Amino acid sequence: MPTDVKISNSLHWQPSLSDDDAIVEGFADVEQSIRIILSTPKGSVPHRPEFGCDVYRLLDGDFHKIAPLFIAQATDAILTHEPRIETVQITATQYGKDKNFAGSIFNIAWTPIDSLVPQNMTYRV
Repeated sequence: MPTDVKISNSLHWQPSLSDDDAIVEGFADVEQSIRIILSTPKGSVPHRPEFGCDVYRLLDGDFHKIAPLFIAQATDAILTHEPRIETVQITATQYGKDKNFAGSIFNIAWTPIDSLVPQNMTYRV
């Protein structure tokens, strides 16, 4: 059990999903929240059946057909479940299609509701 307990003075914070001994706060907290929303299938959270996003149902489809659907579903889910975000813009690119494995990179630009400074993150699938 850790003897060094970290407490945040920030209004919004949560334990880090990538480091057991760390917390995320500020813009990093919002980014982690976006990742949680996009990676949680709808219906998988008890008492919150609408929480999450069903983008994983799209992953085996043709990139040019699924990218607009992913963008629409992800945008809707983020704006619905993350009240600290005012605007979201998502673009998609494909990588590795010349090899046996192809994936997608979604660049997510979001603006916090209390800031004019846009933030950017990448979500790979």
